[in-house]
Amino acid sequence: MKTQNLFLLTAALGIFPVAMSYGLFPQLFFGIETNSIEITNILRAIMGLYTAMGIYWLLAAFKPQLTLSALYSVVVFMGGLALARVISINLDGMPNMILLGYTAIELVIGATAYGLIKANYSEADAQNQRLGEA
Repeated sequence: MKTQNLFLLTAALGIFPVAMSYGLFPQLFFGIETNSIEITNILRAIMGLYTAMGIYWLLAAFKPQLTLSALYSVVVFMGGLALARVISINLDGMPNMILLGYTAIELVIGATAYGLIKANYSEADAQNQRLGEA
């Protein structure tokens, strides 16, 4: 299995517990009281979004034609989450340690996906140069 595909598999398997923490156990992990249908609905929608992304990354781990687009989606998804969390930290203050950990992990995963995309293009450029020399 290529590094990119192993990365997508890991990202997919890692995002499912995070999704469940938002949608099923917000009180346990974040101390959030879900005392209204609206809050519960929002948290379960977030769980659905995370789960859908995880399913896409899981599929892409085994379907080479999806790999590159899935890596781009990881950059956008994780980069967007990390950026929003950093903005929130600056505007709202420090969250609990779990959410700080999520921020760090999102930054690392997004940057890693970006690096894998760059490596993919470098590899393609090298192959094109070899073909041009032949």
